Amino acid sequence: MNDLTDDNAPSTPAPISQDMGRVFTFAGITLKPFSFNRRVTFFRVRTDDISVIESAILKLFICTQSPAQCDSARGDAASAFRVKAMQWAESLGIDSAARAKEAMEVSDAIDKDLADALSVEPDTKGSGSGNG
Repeated sequence: MNDLTDDNAPSTPAPISQDMGRVFTFAGITLKPFSFNRRVTFFRVRTDDISVIESAILKLFICTQSPAQCDSARGDAASAFRVKAMQWAESLGIDSAARAKEAMEVSDAIDKDLADALSVEPDTKGSGSGNG
């Protein structure tokens, strides 16, 4: 699942998943679909003052987690979950401009895929409104 491949390989979407939307990769890691469970987790653990890059990282990190791991991110554990997401991103070199750009592109592609599936405008600002 977390097989790392060429870090310079472009992140390209895979075929449609039976779970929800396409499957994407980030830093050579195949992400799990941004399913209903993962979307709910994203909105539960994000904060009002989250930046666009933090939002992207959180979304991608959630797409590496199992449903049980997502469900455990409640209450006080939500903060620890966010810290773990940032540590994960740092371990993948998010501080490089190329990796940050890749994170934003994959996050935007996930948003677009979801918007296409739901027939709404993608939220590219990370505000959570869904109406860009």
